[in-house]
Amino acid sequence: HPDPGQAREMMLEALAGSVRDHLLSDVPVGMLLSGGLDSGSILALSRRLGAPSPCYTIGFSGWEKSEHEAAASLADALGADHHLRMLDGVEEDLFPRMAQTYDEPLGDTSQWPTMALAALARRDVKVALGGDGGDELLGGYRWYEAAGPTENGLSAYAEAMTWARLDGPWIDRLLPFTAGLALPTPLELFTSRHDPSLGPVKALQMLDFEFFLPGIVLAKLDRASMAVGLEARVPFLDHRLVEQVMAWDESVYRPGGAAKPWLSRLLSQAAPAARRTPGKQGFGGPLNRYVGNGVLAARVLEGAAVRDGVLDAGAVAALGRQGTMPALYAANVFAAWYERWVRT
Repeated sequence: HPDPGQAREMMLEALAGSVRDHLLSDVPVGMLLSGGLDSGSILALSRRLGAPSPCYTIGFSGWEKSEHEAAASLADALGADHHLRMLDGVEEDLFPRMAQTYDEPLGDTSQWPTMALAALARRDVKVALGGDGGDELLGGYRWYEAAGPTENGLSAYAEAMTWARLDGPWIDRLLPFTAGLALPTPLELFTSRHDPSLGPVKALQMLDFEFFLPGIVLAKLDRASMAVGLEARVPFLDHRLVEQVMAWDESVYRPGGAAKPWLSRLLSQAAPAARRTPGKQGFGGPLNRYVGNGVLAARVLEGAAVRDGVLDAGAVAALGRQGTMPALYAANVFAAWYERWVRT
C-alpha cells in the first residue's frame, strides 16, 4: 500500500480525472452543492479544470443544520455562479408527488429536498454533478466510528439504518399482515453479509456499497433527477477511483481514524476564506418545523391504506401521539405509495 501522502495524490488525481470525464457533455452542466466536503470538492476540482460550474443549493431558514450559508460562501470563494432556493414550507401534494416520483415506499427524509434541488438545477442545466458516494468511498459516515479493533460496529450500523425504515416496535402494529413473517432483522441481514477480514471500517463500507448506496442514496437521487429530465452524475463512484481506493487498507485513506482529511485539505487550499460547516450534517429537511405529528397522522388516517385495513388505524393514531418524525414520515410515504400504485 502507498503511504498516506502518496495515496492522497493518487486519489485526488483520479478524482480530478473522474470530474473531468463527468463534465463532458453537449448540454449545460451544473453542480449540486451542499456545504459539505464531498460536493465542495467536486466543485473545487471542476473550477480548477476551468468549468463554469453553476451550482445549486437548497436551504431552510432558521434551521441549525441548513448548509446553505456555507455553500454560498464556498461558491463565492471559488467564483462559481450560485443559485439558492429556500424551502420554508411543505406543499400540500408532497407525499403524492413523492409516490409518483419514487415508485416504491422509500422512507428517506431527504427525498423531499432532493426533489426540490433537482427541479432547481433543471431550470438552467440538463446535467448536474454531485458529491454522492464520497462518504461510502472514504469512510465519512458517523456509523463507521463505532467500528474498531475489538468492535465490529454492526449493532450501531443496524441502528443507524433504521432511520429510513418503519421497523422496530411499530412495524407489526402498523402493518398487521407482517406479523408472523419470518423476516431477518436488519442486524441479522447485515451480519450475514459482513466480512470482518476486510477490516472493521471497510467491512461496513462494503455493506453501504451493497445496501445503503444503491437502495437509498442513488435511488433517491436518480429518480428525483430523472423525474424532471436532469441527468445526475456522481464522480466519486467512477469505477477506476473506487477500485483504486478500495484496494488500500482503510488506514491509508482514514489516517488515524480521521474521516476525509484529504478532501478537507483540498478545500482549505482551494478556498481558504470559505465558511466551513462544523461537522457532518447530512442532507435532510426539518419537516417537523412545518407539519406537526398530528397533521401527519391525520393524513394517513384519511387514506385508503387505513380504510382497506392495510394500515392499522389505532396504531397510526398512537404513532401520531408517541412516534418520531421519521416514523410518521415513513407512514405517510407508505400510505401515499399504496394510494398511487396499489389502489389505482
